[in-house]
Amino acid sequence: MIKKVHHRRWTHYVILYMGGVVVCAMLLLCAVWILPAQLYSALNENRSIASNAASYAARPASSIMPVRELTRFAVIGDYGVSEPDAKRVADLVKSWQPDFIVTTGDNNYEKGLAEDMDPHIGAYYRSYITPYLGSLDGQNSGEATQINRFFPSLGNHDWESMTCRDGLCAGPYLDYFTLPGNERYYSLERGRVRIFVLDSDPHEPDGITPLSNQAMWLRDALENSTATWNLAITHHAPFSSGSRHGSHKEMQWPYAQWGIDAVLSGHDHIYERLELGGVTYFVNGLGGKSRHPFRLNLFKGSQFTYNSDYGAMLVEADEAQITFQFVNPDNEVVDSTTLYATATPTPPVLADDQLVDIRIPSAADHLLEQAATGVISYPLGELVTDANMRTYIAGGRFPNVLIPPCATILSANIEFAAAETSDKLPALISIYGESSAHVLPFDMTPYSLSHRAKTSHNVQWHIGAQWETVGESHWTPDLTPIVQEIVSQPGWVSGNALAFFFSGGGDRSVVAYNMQPLAAPRLVIHFEPPAADSAPAPAGTIPILSNHQVYLPITAVQYCN
Repeated sequence: MIKKVHHRRWTHYVILYMGGVVVCAMLLLCAVWILPAQLYSALNENRSIASNAASYAARPASSIMPVRELTRFAVIGDYGVSEPDAKRVADLVKSWQPDFIVTTGDNNYEKGLAEDMDPHIGAYYRSYITPYLGSLDGQNSGEATQINRFFPSLGNHDWESMTCRDGLCAGPYLDYFTLPGNERYYSLERGRVRIFVLDSDPHEPDGITPLSNQAMWLRDALENSTATWNLAITHHAPFSSGSRHGSHKEMQWPYAQWGIDAVLSGHDHIYERLELGGVTYFVNGLGGKSRHPFRLNLFKGSQFTYNSDYGAMLVEADEAQITFQFVNPDNEVVDSTTLYATATPTPPVLADDQLVDIRIPSAADHLLEQAATGVISYPLGELVTDANMRTYIAGGRFPNVLIPPCATILSANIEFAAAETSDKLPALISIYGESSAHVLPFDMTPYSLSHRAKTSHNVQWHIGAQWETVGESHWTPDLTPIVQEIVSQPGWVSGNALAFFFSGGGDRSVVAYNMQPLAAPRLVIHFEPPAADSAPAPAGTIPILSNHQVYLPITAVQYCN
């Protein structure tokens, strides 16, 4: 087979050479004219991106995307000295640039004297204090703030130079700081956090026990708080494993029931974190004065202890969580814990004319009748039985109950505050109402409580659980059948009084009006106003509340359609 061989002529090479020259020329033109134009366009595009970034940066965060509102603050305690360790802690705190600073007391050792306020406080923290009333020149760090960012609590050493008369107090501490409220105890709200700064010293004119006026202020303020996180600050620790001072029973308030998430204290120069009864407790007293030892047996609920060095707490909170860190002066995180917000159902909002919420308004409206003798007296904490096992009938009268005739009672309960803790046997209490549309005031006539007419309906209150905290609330079962029977009687009008009677057995101690008016028994009733066309029902026996199946004779009760 013969293979054909092709011979390329020289003209072919000339054509190829000339084509290469043309291609190179075209590439050169691209490099000279086209690429600079593209580069210029790209540069302009980059300038536009940078400009847009600057524009976005200048806009409010809410115009870009939702931003979590973060509150950052520091907590220091027992720091008020002119010593190197106090300065180490101060330098640590200021390096965080917190939004504000809270203290757990003992701001000025040893006697709380005026001449020591600047050396012990202003020398470190005057840039956070507004108005700054000290005499030091310049600022310790940063520029002077236009709002106060320093919120101390009173410690026992601060009280050394303070005096009070008729509830009005004066001293170097109150002269140096400008604080909310009465300046001894107060609250502040920042972001999602509300902080209640308490005065735990026995000199406090408004008291420090769970039934004190100060405690009632906290209880009522928490009832109206809408903050995600509610924190209490106090110098004397409710619970502490410190061997120097330890726990302070007077400050063991019903924090969890009232709505406090965490309690931060000092006094013992230690750091400790405890978990008790649904509340996180911190002892934070390592601000620079000295360090204390722990007792051999740590307090129940103790989760973490530290006293190897000084330090402070950094707290960061938003609507979802709050984190507490204890950090030593070397900026090492020693302990950290986070609490997470839980969704709570929003109770229905009732109109003012659908709610009764009143406390017993006078000592004469809360009386006891001794079962054996009929003698009437004012209660000293007894519910139905005293410490000597004498039994009583207790009467509570609530005047000016604004429920119209023919209203439908939805719920009714009475709240009692524990006057003492109790680990006694269960109690069984029978509750009746006074079967009268016109309840007269109580009097001291023997047997005057037991001789009053009682409702046909009664409610049994079985109290099985221990009462562990003074001041905590205990509610009766639903008293709707009793209240419905009374307000449905002929002659009932809005503004009349309701009276209830308690008898039975079991040692439980409750707060009476003459012990603490702000914690006297409280009646709460929810109801539906009657329809505009309500009229008495025909004679017979009919149910007046289907959910309770309350049946009453028409001869004794005015029924409404």
